Amino acid sequence: MTILFLLPRAFFARRITCSATPAWVVLAALLACTSPVLAQDDGDSGWKSAKPKPKATPAPATQPAPKPTTGDKDKIKNEGRELFNKPLPGSGDGGAGDAAGWAIVLVAIRGDERDQVAARTLAQVRAEGGLPEAYLTKRRDAIIVAVGDFPTPDDPRAKAELSRVQNLEINGNKPYASAMLAPPLDFKMTGSMPQFNLLRAKELSGGSAIYTLQVAVYGRMDLPHPSQEDLAEPRKAAEQAAAKLRQEGEQAWYYHGQTMSMVCIGSFDQTDFDPQTPNFKSPKLRDIQKRYPYNLYNGAGINVKRKGDRVEAKQPSSLVEIPKS
Repeated sequence: MTILFLLPRAFFARRITCSATPAWVVLAALLACTSPVLAQDDGDSGWKSAKPKPKATPAPATQPAPKPTTGDKDKIKNEGRELFNKPLPGSGDGGAGDAAGWAIVLVAIRGDERDQVAARTLAQVRAEGGLPEAYLTKRRDAIIVAVGDFPTPDDPRAKAELSRVQNLEINGNKPYASAMLAPPLDFKMTGSMPQFNLLRAKELSGGSAIYTLQVAVYGRMDLPHPSQEDLAEPRKAAEQAAAKLRQEGEQAWYYHGQTMSMVCIGSFDQTDFDPQTPNFKSPKLRDIQKRYPYNLYNGAGINVKRKGDRVEAKQPSSLVEIPKS
């Protein structure tokens, strides 16, 4: 079972679960060197049939109420969205559906038992987390707990609601400080999405964010001096990869360097990784690196041979510093 928890352990009392070097410099070092910034861990239904009921005496015939037309149903649905600013639930227990627009992601849940875990998490968020309007929505192999449904990420209501959720205090904590806006599954990028640019990670994730996990790079290593035209397609591919990950509830970023573009996941501070504390990684960092163990180049693994190794191995995903805007 894998859960991408944006909520701190203090909330549910469980594991629910840079001046920085410019990212392109770190990226170039990662690809040129044989050891990454951070290496991977080595250790690391039985229902009974209902009995037929006796027939009841038929009641006097009454004129049945007219069934609502398609137009009436659409009107009711639209009114519901406007009133509650969220998708109408598929059932009384908040069954999973999908937001028609951009949703504010609280938690992303994966794994074989995601349905059960998602239902329990939703109940906790509604009852104890101060967000009774929360709902579930399916995103490929993940189920996310979310609030809101907005036409665009720039919608004033989306910005106001995201700020409200991120700053919501429960027992002195802000459990949704890392909440983010995610595009719908049918989202098609028609241009660059500045909301996903790594340069905004500190602004959107808090000033304490230092690192992010690099999981992919896109570029033209076959060209010694690629032009801006040569890099147009790799840059587009990096942005699309970040958007796809966001659809699935991942806090993904892209960054365009001078010769390559990188894709990263998450934002971490010294409570997640401290160079002064060897072999320490937070559960959140371990979880993400377990799911994204490699640093891919144009979608394929990068074979590297580190000093002392006899055989090549795929380059692992690695922590890199978040650049200042």
